[in-house]
Amino acid sequence: MKQLRAKGQALALVLIIVVVSVIVAFSITNRVVQDIRQQGEERASTRAETFSEAAVENITLQLQNGQLSPNPSSPTALFSISSKDQTGMTTLGLCDPEATDIENQCDANSIAQVGYYKMIVQFKLFDSENLEVFMAPPTGTGSTTPASAANSKAIIHLKANPSYNVTDSKLLVKGFIRSASGLQVLGECLIDVNAAPATSNCLPATMKITKKTDCREVIVDANLNDTVPGKATKLGDYCFGVETVGSGISSYRVKPLLKATDPAIVPYVDVSVTADPTVNAQHELPIFQMAMINAGVYSGTASSDQQVFQQSTRLVLLNKSVPEVADYVLYNGSNSPVEKKK
Repeated sequence: MKQLRAKGQALALVLIIVVVSVIVAFSITNRVVQDIRQQGEERASTRAETFSEAAVENITLQLQNGQLSPNPSSPTALFSISSKDQTGMTTLGLCDPEATDIENQCDANSIAQVGYYKMIVQFKLFDSENLEVFMAPPTGTGSTTPASAANSKAIIHLKANPSYNVTDSKLLVKGFIRSASGLQVLGECLIDVNAAPATSNCLPATMKITKKTDCREVIVDANLNDTVPGKATKLGDYCFGVETVGSGISSYRVKPLLKATDPAIVPYVDVSVTADPTVNAQHELPIFQMAMINAGVYSGTASSDQQVFQQSTRLVLLNKSVPEVADYVLYNGSNSPVEKKK
């Protein structure tokens, strides 16, 4: 009887060991499978992100080189990121749905989109950086100035933030006119950000700045600012109306001269530029100013547990900078030569 009990206990012990071993083996196998799946998803995510960033970079270079330009009647362009044509889209050929090497695979539905805008919306400028706002095409033969002075009216919006002292900061605005003889400075204005500027701040009087007391809200495209179509969006805390007196203008240069609140940080400001509502009710400037690039990539070639989507976005200014015509530096009146500090 004791032998049977001992054999039963041994058998039970063996069964317990077998069950525990199976559970442990199953747990280890399940963990290994999960790790492999996670590694596969991470690699797929990296590939998708790489392809999307490459698409954004590719389109940016085409914009900057003049290979792409907006169609005024349809200011949105679509591109197939893969080598497969998508209903007449331009193909970038950065990956291939039929590639045997998984490292080069992407879904044929991977697409990039470019949206063009006739305004500059919240472009960050650090102290003394320039923002060019074009009112007429920067190239061409003969006179390319706007048809009338009204086309040159613009609204500059500035957002307040803790990095700069609003009371001591200024805004330098220069106006340029392009004619058959070349580019010339029409005038410039130095504005106190937090004070109502007078016309005398502009030299010569061919330019005029008006401080807006209520910062009129403007209508912004829903895809750019996530607003409901037709709903107004406030772009700045300080707004200035810029216009010329008696003549049109080809471009403005906006340069913030900011007084830092903390010596350890570089001050910056978000600048937006739109048309004057008296010129265009939709607040659009005469020509396209910027482009928003969105690229979305699906890894792999079909829906699966390891197919991953990644998106990259970039905001690009379309026009090249105005040459530094008749620019100057500010100095303190000393007769000593200017020396570079080491």
